[in-house]
Amino acid sequence: MMVAMAMIPQRSGERMKTNRRDAVTLARLHRAGELTGVWVPDVVHEAVRDLVRARETAADDLRGKHQQLLSFLLRLGRIWRAAVIRRWAHRRWLTRQSFEHTRRIG
Repeated sequence: MMVAMAMIPQRSGERMKTNRRDAVTLARLHRAGELTGVWVPDVVHEAVRDLVRARETAADDLRGKHQQLLSFLLRLGRIWRAAVIRRWAHRRWLTRQSFEHTRRIG
């Protein structure tokens, strides 16, 4: 049985930790039915969780870069004026944007 540390009931002021005392306390709590077991994910579940986290991170990054691009265009006064945003039309508008270099850097 796996038990989360946060789920183990403790009295206030009981901070001294010894293996023997912890073992006795855990055995007593287990016998009394006061411990709640937790589910430990297997390898397949962990792989799926990692994939979902990676996908969410990629989506957040994409959203942030999109916002940076639109903010950059807004600073230059280039605003998408269509009433409805259709992704294909907006992307075509983005690819047609061109910029002149007015000064040299460096």
